Amino acid sequence: EISMIRNENYWGKKAFFKRYIRKTVEEWTTRKLMLENGDADWAYVPVEYYGEMDKVSGLTVYKKLPSVQVEGFMFVYTISEDSPFVGSGKLDGAGIPLDFFSDSNVRKAFTYCFNWDVYIQQVMQGNAVQPDSPIVKGISYYNPNIPKYSFDTAKATEVFKAAWGGQVWEKGFTMTMAYNAGNTSRKTACDILAANINALNPKFHVTSAAQQWTSYNAQWRKYLLPVFNCGWLPDYTDAHNYIVPFMASYGAFARFQGIPRSEESRGGK
Repeated sequence: EISMIRNENYWGKKAFFKRYIRKTVEEWTTRKLMLENGDADWAYVPVEYYGEMDKVSGLTVYKKLPSVQVEGFMFVYTISEDSPFVGSGKLDGAGIPLDFFSDSNVRKAFTYCFNWDVYIQQVMQGNAVQPDSPIVKGISYYNPNIPKYSFDTAKATEVFKAAWGGQVWEKGFTMTMAYNAGNTSRKTACDILAANINALNPKFHVTSAAQQWTSYNAQWRKYLLPVFNCGWLPDYTDAHNYIVPFMASYGAFARFQGIPRSEESRGGK
């Protein structure tokens, strides 16, 4: 926890409280009880638990407030050889090669294996929409007519069979996806994706593992995670602050995914 005490000698208007305490409480039930019992004035409530809080007396609940946050799975094109999440590090059934996701067929197959309807309706309780690009509704240049991927096991099977010249389907692969501990919606997203991939071929072995946030943050910056689940809240609500992080070769996520920069981007263009 972090505790801050009011500065009685501050030159301006004093804060109306004497002490502020911020606690990290990863387990949801504990956070909920603290809020209900008055031990916390504010608590982070995962979207999947919104329904529970509707029934708690004494709370002010605001619903259906639009958000400009974007969540997604990020594929790492050049995984570090020090990664503990790639098994053997080879395409031999016991691991994945470090450039596994450089094949677009692998990336497409993973995308076709995610069940959007289950995630949005059952996990997020309808409090989310499937994005069709990094630019969300309400931001300049938003286009609702961009085609979207859908959950399609037949298509996933087709592109998995084409991946790496057929070797992925023939040999299988083993890898681990990670998420930050305490984020139950990201955990469930990883579990949904892993289960649907594994159901396609008995040679596919994808698991998920919780990581403490400090470790998780450091791991993707060091290219240790083959796939990481992360969100983006903009610095300013303009399309530029969505396109660059997600789609520019010099953007934040491109850097953490190990996507090579073009010569133009190296020059800052």
